Amino acid sequence: MKTSIGLALAIVSALVLGGCKSSSLSGKVIAGEASVVTIIGNDEDRMKGEGLEGVDVEVRLGQGRSLLGKATSGPDGSWSIGVPDPKMVRDKLSVMAKGEGVLPSRGEVYFPGDGRPVLVVMKRSGPATSR
Repeated sequence: MKTSIGLALAIVSALVLGGCKSSSLSGKVIAGEASVVTIIGNDEDRMKGEGLEGVDVEVRLGQGRSLLGKATSGPDGSWSIGVPDPKMVRDKLSVMAKGEGVLPSRGEVYFPGDGRPVLVVMKRSGPATSR
């Protein structure tokens, strides 16, 4: 009995303390003067402003290798991709975005382990229209 209780406690401790933590890679898509991908702070004004909806964001490990995930930006431009184990993400991430009415955007970043967002800036492919 004592052995099974000890074994159960050891398993729970391993899962809680040493188990894999899931996380996410998130960010925002905005319109800008150039197409670029960068990591910024949560408190930057660009995270609070208007975003672009309906942009497809794809993240791969390294330069075009294994697909980490895909997302489509929401009404405020935000997107998020689940990352099962952020400790496994040691290589650069290739972030690619494309959408209607904007030029494609591509860039490489390292996984922002502290929860900082990835900002995807996209240049409009035609004259900007007011909403």
